[in-house]
Amino acid sequence: MKEQEIRRTSLGAKLCRAAALTAGLAALAAGAAWLYGAATATRQRAAFRSVVAAHRDDPVAGSFERKAALMDEVERTVLAAIARAEAGKASPLSESSAADDRMNALELFVKYSDPAAAPPAGAQLSPEESGILSRYCRAKASLVEKRIAERGRIAAKAPSADAAEVVALCMVTPLVAVGDEEWSSERVDRLPKWIKQPQYLDHAEMFALTARRPLTAYQLALYRSRTGAAPAPGRTAYLIDASEKLVRIGDFQDGIHCLRTAILLAHRSLNNDDEVGARVQLASLMAELGQPASAAEELAPLLEDGYRDGDWARAAPLRLVYLVKASECAKAIEEARRYRSDARAALCMPELYYLEWQACCRQDSTDEARRVQKEFLALFPKHRLAADVYFAAAMDRIQEGDYGNAQVLLETVATTFPDSRVTPRAKEIAEKLKAAANRK
Repeated sequence: MKEQEIRRTSLGAKLCRAAALTAGLAALAAGAAWLYGAATATRQRAAFRSVVAAHRDDPVAGSFERKAALMDEVERTVLAAIARAEAGKASPLSESSAADDRMNALELFVKYSDPAAAPPAGAQLSPEESGILSRYCRAKASLVEKRIAERGRIAAKAPSADAAEVVALCMVTPLVAVGDEEWSSERVDRLPKWIKQPQYLDHAEMFALTARRPLTAYQLALYRSRTGAAPAPGRTAYLIDASEKLVRIGDFQDGIHCLRTAILLAHRSLNNDDEVGARVQLASLMAELGQPASAAEELAPLLEDGYRDGDWARAAPLRLVYLVKASECAKAIEEARRYRSDARAALCMPELYYLEWQACCRQDSTDEARRVQKEFLALFPKHRLAADVYFAAAMDRIQEGDYGNAQVLLETVATTFPDSRVTPRAKEIAEKLKAAANRK
């Protein structure tokens, strides 16, 4: 028994020594890696400074030098902003005139993503020298991003922290470093693990949207689907949904940007279905914002050749609707008449006549309105839009004192179009006319 205990004790001691040795070796490896990394960074920095010093008058060398200095500034200002957000004191967007060290995440992103910071052309550098400058700046950017992310990871957990602002601040450097269309699943994978946790990923996605990086936001949404947290969205569907989300919180301009991005990408890839859907959505949004003329212009490209007949027939009446709302009635009348001569108009002819009639009425072109009204009722007496036309004709007859014909028209509305919005009113007026006639 004692012998077994001695063997077990001896084995345990050996295992402990092995574990300690393994830990020691791991620590040595980590230390060696750190030393190697530090030595590499030192060599890269020395090589960078040497190239910059040798090409002091070269515009590209100078731009890389400014970029490296800018990264130091970015790190300082972002870390200061994270400290404020950790304490729940993030600067509101209204303080846009404040000093740089009081900027919030969105303001910092706008500042540091200034296109003017792009390297100029005309370098006098050798390929090897260009490589030294590029590698150093990439390595420095990666290091800055990691230090900011690590500080953000700790800050986001603070009880008083504004977690959404902390995450947004940690996303500033990745968004500045990588353009919107360049984001991919591989780039998302390189983000810190803590940012990709569900409670923080939503903040990162919303920041990308408000920073007008909708394709970056889309890649973040795809990451969520890759983890099984949600189904994978289609790109155009995602951009339309994102636009609606932004509009609901009053962020109209960023919502419009999402839709314009969807239109551009769909047009570029010749995806007519997606382009039509996004254009119609954008036109609707512009009209809701009180800009019907702009809404009409958004639909104009769909009336050109290259789109399906059904798309044309959908866009043409909608454009007329917005022109009428914009009080551009003469233009609406002229276009309605021109559209009717197009073979595709067969798919929306009643709507074209109806909208021409509405434009004539809004323009007080009484004779023209009567003419179009008569043509419409002769061609489409039972079309759903005829209820409005019959009702308007009845009101005209009442104004003229022709109560008998007015009652006939109102009864036509009531019997032929029982579900029309004007039917209850038509019945009410018809009853009054009938009662007045009976009293005579």
